[in-house]
This record gives sequence, C-alpha cells and structure tokens, in this order.
Amino acid sequence: MPAPSPGRTLFFFEKPSAMRELKRFFRSPNTVCVAAEGHLLTAEEPGDVRPDWKPWRFDALPIVLDTIPVACGQNRSGQSHAGKLAAIREALSGVDRVIIATDPGREGSMIAWEVLEHLGWRGRVDRLKLGALDDVSIRRAFAGLAAEPDSGERDYAAYLEALCRQYEDYHLGLNGTRAISLRLRPAAFREPWRFGGVQTPTLAILADLEARIRAFVPQDFFRVGLHLGTAEGHALTLWHAPKERILDPEVAETIRAAAAGWSGPIRVEQKDVRRTPPRLFSKDTLARRCAKRFGWDPQHTAKLAQDLYDQGYLSYPRTESELLPEGQIGDATAIIVAVTGVLPELGPLFPPSRSR
Repeated sequence: MPAPSPGRTLFFFEKPSAMRELKRFFRSPNTVCVAAEGHLLTAEEPGDVRPDWKPWRFDALPIVLDTIPVACGQNRSGQSHAGKLAAIREALSGVDRVIIATDPGREGSMIAWEVLEHLGWRGRVDRLKLGALDDVSIRRAFAGLAAEPDSGERDYAAYLEALCRQYEDYHLGLNGTRAISLRLRPAAFREPWRFGGVQTPTLAILADLEARIRAFVPQDFFRVGLHLGTAEGHALTLWHAPKERILDPEVAETIRAAAAGWSGPIRVEQKDVRRTPPRLFSKDTLARRCAKRFGWDPQHTAKLAQDLYDQGYLSYPRTESELLPEGQIGDATAIIVAVTGVLPELGPLFPPSRSR
C-alpha cells in the first residue's frame, strides 16, 4: 500500500459498511473518514427559484436553468441531511487531500463531487476504485491509486457525465410533467401525470405489451412425435424437426402418416462441441435469473447483492459489465482451488493444471 501523503487526508465513502472495511487498513492518525449514505443534496423546485414558476401555466414553458440550485435533502425517514453536511464541512477543515471511495460508476462519483462542490472544496482530489471489498481487491485498489496520479481528474469527468444526465432528467421531467398534465390530463384526475426519461418509455413498453396481450388470438398447432422401441427393449421418442410447431393440420397429418409406417435402423451421431463459458451476471441478468428461479422482485435481489458486496463476498453489484478485468486473471487459480476445496465433486470439471 502507498505511504501516506503529508498532511491530513479525508476518505469520502458512500456507505458506512465500506468505510468500516477500509478502516482496517488505515494506520495514520492524519486520516479522516466520512460516509454520505447516498445523495445528500436534492434539486430545488422551480417555484423556490422564481415565484412566477410556482403556478403551473403552459405559457411559462419551457423552464430552463443554466445551473440547477440544490438544497439539503432528506433520508427515507424524512430526516434532514443537514447534520451530515455540517459534519463533512467540519471534517474538510484542515484537510490537504480528499480521496473519493464511493461506489464505482458515475452515480458514486456524483455523490461525492456534488457535496465537495457545494461546500466549496478546491483542494486535491483522488479516486480509489473499489470493485469489491475483500482484502485482495482493497490492496489492489490502493496500488491502482498510487499508479494513477490523475485519477481525480478522470473521476471529475465521470461526475460531469452524471451531471449532464441530471440536467437532462430535471428539465425533461419538469417541463414534460407540466406540459402533459396541463394539456392531456382529464379534469377528473387531480394528481399530475409524470413524465421522465425512464418512466415514460417504461410505461410505453408496458402499454405496448398490454395491447399485444389483449390482441392475442389463440391458435392451434401440432407436434409430431415418433415413439420407438429397440430390439434391446429400450424406448425413445423422436420429435419432428426443424419446426417444433406445425400450424397446417394437413402437413401434420402427412408427417404423422409417414412416421407411422416407418421401420429401420437408427443412427446416432455424437459430436464434441466446444462452448465458451457463460458470462458473469450483470445487474439486469441477475435480477431476471432470480425472478425466474426464486420469484424475487428486482429490489429484493438488489438488496441481497448489496449486502453481499458490503460483506466482501461479491463484486460491485450494479455494474453492467459481464466480464472480469484482465487484472484479475491471476486470481482464477486460487478461486478454483477454494471452490473445489469446499465442493470436491466439482474437481473433475476443471483441467488438472488449474485445479491444483
């Protein structure tokens, strides 16, 4: 691990669980740690920016802001984040360096940078990229931090990407919600009709699916199977191919009649087929597999994955990547040895050179 730089260093975490895991590696008394626990700031309503924007009027649209003003947010229990912001402001006093250790990705970068900019921080910033919270991954992240002197600048670019998306979502949702509520919402509806870059396309997908379900017309189809018995007393069934479902009854009957009077030798061909191993789960593929296998909703799957990540058993669960980084190629042998040590019945599945 790199030697501590002179002066005081503040580590900015997203969750207390990650902060506890990394605190085991800190030995310097000049190290300060804070945890945000999600976004501490929230965008202000237009009516709080300009009083004439508070009434919903179509002629006032579009509402465009060069800078979205932010205010102290609240947690899910309705408690203000003012205390956390004050604690972070105090912790930044006398600090020479900030190391962002939030979750990887644009959203994690934004959680830290929006607070630093809101509090007026202008000092040095570096980025600790934590893909997992086990000891090996943590040490590897610190080595990467030492080898990347411009990590803070790269992470600021990721924050700007997230900020652009926030500006788009804010203006699209603000103007779209007011426009469709004022022009399309029936008078009997009192609640506004929400419009957004995610929920509106999702609603369109659901509406299209519902329309196709209602327009569905059941159709009979046929499958032709040939039940066979061998001279050795074995029984098997051969199904018609290449079409599994036959819609024309005359075609199905022709195939059935030809199969009914058939007899002769059966030839079996065996081929060795090489397949690439399945890719890792992304957030979405994991949610779909757990929903199909266990009946879990995506929120439950995400919570379990996050808990496993916080305990160091899982890599960052919200990534869309289905491949491991090249830096972890060397870990494969150790992982296989550990797996086969716990489940020895899996040993024959691995080549001998890799299972030792």
